[in-house]
Amino acid sequence: MSSPFRLLAAILMLAPQIFVSEAARAEEAETVIVTGDRVHLIETKPNDTAMGLDKPLIETPRAVTVVSDATIDRYGVTGVDTLTAITPSAYTASFYGVEGA
Repeated sequence: MSSPFRLLAAILMLAPQIFVSEAARAEEAETVIVTGDRVHLIETKPNDTAMGLDKPLIETPRAVTVVSDATIDRYGVTGVDTLTAITPSAYTASFYGVEGA
């Protein structure tokens, strides 16, 4: 058998399985709607300090990373510089985005 023929045969044999698995995934997916915050992790009062907007954090159109006091203690955070070092996707203009600077 030639190589192109084997490839074509493999594609034709796998194609139905791909469609079946996509259909199965579509059936498994369900929508989850969160309507409350029982442990009060999301700030609901207007806050114009960190993001520069006079809106509650939940209405702020930006990504926000919450760092708990346990995380601060665990990693020995002593200031903004060490906080940005452990925060995902953090950027500081003072170090021009250089990680660990």
